[in-house]
Amino acid sequence: ALPWAANALSPDFGAAGEAIRAAGAATSDVAERLPNWYSSKQGLTEENPTVFGSAGLGLTHAGERLVAGDDCVADITFAACALEPIELDADLHDAADAFLANDPQAAADSFDSASVAFDQYAELLSREDHADTHEGAGATLARAASALRDAANALR
Repeated sequence: ALPWAANALSPDFGAAGEAIRAAGAATSDVAERLPNWYSSKQGLTEENPTVFGSAGLGLTHAGERLVAGDDCVADITFAACALEPIELDADLHDAADAFLANDPQAAADSFDSASVAFDQYAELLSREDHADTHEGAGATLARAASALRDAANALR
């Protein structure tokens, strides 16, 4: 159990966990919505969809563990490591470190920073989206960024 979960003035870890789980689901969805030509056009590697899928899986598990009152550090670190190839990892590594240090305020700040980085990458993806029938990769990643902001707010 989290040592600060018993504090009456503590953050809402259940809500934070739900938001992190939502961020994970949206991040996973990005993998399915990348245009099939995205990797070659942008000079990225073929595993780019896997980057988002793996990160989404890590965030989803982190959210579930946080809701259950369990340690989520390893899952957030897994998500951060998955995002290293596209340089979206630093703020999530900081969030994992903050949870390890029992510092929910620092975790909130890190999730806010991660949401900004996700939004910036979402903007790049949106420029390449040509989705007529469903939400494109950029809009999906922006949804993940919004969920990370929700998690930050719940931790405050």
